[in-house]
Amino acid sequence: MDLCRFDLESRRAEFRFQPVPFECGHVACSGSHSHPSSDGERFETTASASMRRCKLPSSTPTEFRVRTLRRAAHRVVVPVLVALAGAVARAECQDESTPTFRLVADLRIGSEVGSGPTLTWVDAIRVDPRGRMFVAQPQQGSVLVFDTFGKRTGRLGHEGEGPGEFRTISQMGWLGDSLWVVDARLGRATLFGPDAANPTTFPAGTSYPYPFSRSVAAALLEHGHAVLPVSVSLPALVSGDRRRAPVLLVDRNMAPLDTLATVDLTRSRLVSKTPDGGMLVSSQQPYDDSPLMRTGDRGREIVVVERSVAPSASVDSFRVTALDSDGRQMWSRWLQFTPQRVNPDQADSLIDQLAQDFASSFTSRADARRAVQAGLFVPPFEPPVTDCVVGHDGIVWLRRDVFAADGMSWTVLDPDGTSMARVRSSGPIHLFDASSTRAWGVEYSSLDVPFVVRYRLERVGSDR
Repeated sequence: MDLCRFDLESRRAEFRFQPVPFECGHVACSGSHSHPSSDGERFETTASASMRRCKLPSSTPTEFRVRTLRRAAHRVVVPVLVALAGAVARAECQDESTPTFRLVADLRIGSEVGSGPTLTWVDAIRVDPRGRMFVAQPQQGSVLVFDTFGKRTGRLGHEGEGPGEFRTISQMGWLGDSLWVVDARLGRATLFGPDAANPTTFPAGTSYPYPFSRSVAAALLEHGHAVLPVSVSLPALVSGDRRRAPVLLVDRNMAPLDTLATVDLTRSRLVSKTPDGGMLVSSQQPYDDSPLMRTGDRGREIVVVERSVAPSASVDSFRVTALDSDGRQMWSRWLQFTPQRVNPDQADSLIDQLAQDFASSFTSRADARRAVQAGLFVPPFEPPVTDCVVGHDGIVWLRRDVFAADGMSWTVLDPDGTSMARVRSSGPIHLFDASSTRAWGVEYSSLDVPFVVRYRLERVGSDR
C-alpha cells in the first residue's frame, strides 16, 4: 500500500491509496471505479467527503507536463508522425448516424521566408468571442494577437521579470473576458483584462519538501481556484524514491481543496540517468496512457479523460468526466473502443529517434539506445485517446490516434458529454482550441517552421 502524506504549514493534505475489491469490471457503476495497477492491486482515491463527484482512481495517472528538452521532444514526435504511414482506424461503439466532418484550412498565419509573420515555437492558442487568436510564443516571452483575417494587431508582454513580463509561457487560458498566462519559470501568473492594459501579476506556485519540489499551477479556474500538479524532484524520480504525484485542486493561496487524480510519472515521462551522473528528461512518453486533464474555455470546468491501455484485445472502454471549478461532477460518460496493438516497427523507430537526439549525453549511441529502451513505456496496445481539447461552450474534442501521417481523427462530445461528431484531418496537426464549427491548431513545415491554422468543419458527403 502506498501512503503519501505531507503537511503544508498549518494546512494538511492527505493522499491515501488503499487496495479495494474490484467488482464492477470495465463498465459504468455507481460509486468509485478502479483499474489494476502494475502489481495487480486495485486502487481508489480517498477524496474529500464534501465533494459530490466520482473519485478518480489513483492507479491511473494524470498528464503531468514537463517542458524540459522541448525542442528535442518536438523533433522526436513530428518526424515520426510524418515518416510512419498508415493511421489505424479505431472502432467505436457509436450510433452510425453520428456525422463525420473533415478539417479544411481557411486561414494560415506564418512564413518561412519573411513574407509574413514568422513564428517561433507555439505552445498555446486561445481564441476570444470575437475570433481573435492569442498565440503563445514562449521563446520570445510574449503572446501575439491576430485578428480574424490573420493580421497581427498586438502583443502582450515581453521577455523579463517585471509585471506583465515572462521568462517562458507554460500555460494560457481565459477567465471570463480576461486572459491568464502562467510562467512556470517564475512561478507566477499574469492576468490581462479586455483592454490588455495594467496586467495583474501574482504567485501561482508553491514549494514542497523532498521528494516533491516547487510546483506551478497548470490552469486557473473560476472562484480563485487552480489545478496544481505536484512536481517530483528529478533525483527522487530517477532514484525511484517517488514515482507518483497528486494533482490538486487548490485555492488562490495554493491551499489544497481536493485531490483530482494521481500521476504515475513512469508512464508519462521518459527519465534516464547519464554516465556522468546527469539526468535526462523527455517531455512526454509517446504511448502515455496517463489520464488527460484539461480545463474549459472560461475556467468553468475540468475535463478528465481516463484512458488506460486495454489489458487484452477485447472491446474495452474509457471514461470522460467533467467537473465544475469546485471539483463537483457535472457528467461522466463511458465510450467503448476496440484496442489496437502497438506496431513494433513504430516503437523501434521511436527508440532510434530518441537515441539519436540524446546521443550527445552518452558515450555512444548504443548506450543512449539502451537507456531509452529501458525507460520507454511501450504497452501491448495503444491508448484509446492521445489528446483532449475543451473548447468553446464545453465542447470536448478527443484525439483517437497515436501516429497519423495520413490524417488524424477526433471524437467530439457536446457539453453534456454525448458524442456528436467524428472529425478527421488530412495530415498531422496539433490542435489547441475548437468549437462546434471551427478548430485552431499548428502545422509544421518541412523546415520545422510553425504555422497557425484555422479550420472550418466540412461535412463528409456534403455538396458544399
